[in-house]
Amino acid sequence: MMKARKSSGRIANKQRPTEGDEEWQGPPPWDVTSGGDGSPKFLCDVMVEGLAKHLRCVGIDAAVPYSKKPQSRDLIEQACKEKRILLTRDAKLLRHDYLLKNQIYRVKSLLKNDQLVEVN
Repeated sequence: MMKARKSSGRIANKQRPTEGDEEWQGPPPWDVTSGGDGSPKFLCDVMVEGLAKHLRCVGIDAAVPYSKKPQSRDLIEQACKEKRILLTRDAKLLRHDYLLKNQIYRVKSLLKNDQLVEVN
């Protein structure tokens, strides 16, 4: 389905994925076995806000941050509270210690249509 986040190239924490660990691991937050309702849910940060519109056009639940300039921690808390995967192009977000496994995905594509195919 989706690929896991990659390490930034700095010395990685042992719990963080390594450069070779590119596969998405485990169920997404909306998985029924994890207490979710079975419907995919995404939170698109300001770097991929246009992707949220494209996802909604194809019937996927996609939200944007509550504020126009959210702090990283606020984005992660919103995603966790709403059982969403945070979609971003910001590699810095991947380095935060308060991230949960399978809570964030770094979108690699630049074009909106390619992004839609990548996460769908």
